[in-house]
Amino acid sequence: MDSMHSVVADESVDYRVIVELRNSRFNVYSILEKSPGIDDEKVLKKTQELDSILITEDKDFGELVIRLKKNHAGVVLVRIHDSGSINNRTRLCRILKDHITEMKNNISVITEEKLRIRSL
Repeated sequence: MDSMHSVVADESVDYRVIVELRNSRFNVYSILEKSPGIDDEKVLKKTQELDSILITEDKDFGELVIRLKKNHAGVVLVRIHDSGSINNRTRLCRILKDHITEMKNNISVITEEKLRIRSL
């Protein structure tokens, strides 16, 4: 990866994932560290301010961007049991590195089996 990619990590993201992302040269804005307790719409606004995709385990963001059409810079919904385990966080970082450009301004879902990117 030539340059750092920026992401916003929602409070729902396991802290071990945040550490792994940073170790993988991602610039991570952690809601837990910088703005704990802010509502979901403010989290989406932060993604726009920073022009960064959101990494979250909270399905409410899917509702906000799909049904309610809230503005965002991209949402990645992580639906992996124990996302903080070494194998899962390594896989998550690899998927993000390989697909971050396609994830921009779209909604993506990462499960144990696959990655799905949906254009909005």
